[in-house]
Amino acid sequence: MGTYAYPFNDRIAVLGKVGLSRYSVDVEFVTEEYERLDDEEEDESERFFVQEDGLEPTVSGSLILTLNENIAVDFSVSKMFGDFGTTSFSLNFLHFF
Repeated sequence: MGTYAYPFNDRIAVLGKVGLSRYSVDVEFVTEEYERLDDEEEDESERFFVQEDGLEPTVSGSLILTLNENIAVDFSVSKMFGDFGTTSFSLNFLHFF
C-alpha cells in the first residue's frame, strides 16, 4: 500500500512499508494409540485439521547499508497482525545491475 525511504547519507537509509499480506495456514495433527502409566492400553484416535487463508495488515522496517555502488545489505523486521500474525527478521544482500 505504501513505502517510504529516508536516506541519512550516501551509505545509510531507512525504509518503511505498510500493506496487506496474504497468508495460508494448513495444519494437520493426528494422535493415535498410547499406553497409560498403569499399563492399560488406550485405543484412541483423534484428528485435528485447520485450513485457512486470508489477508492481514502488515508493517515492515528496514535499515539499508550501501557498501559500494552495486552492493548493499538490508536488515528488515516485519510484523503481520491478526490471529495468525508473526514477526520475522531478515538479512538480505542486494546487488544492483
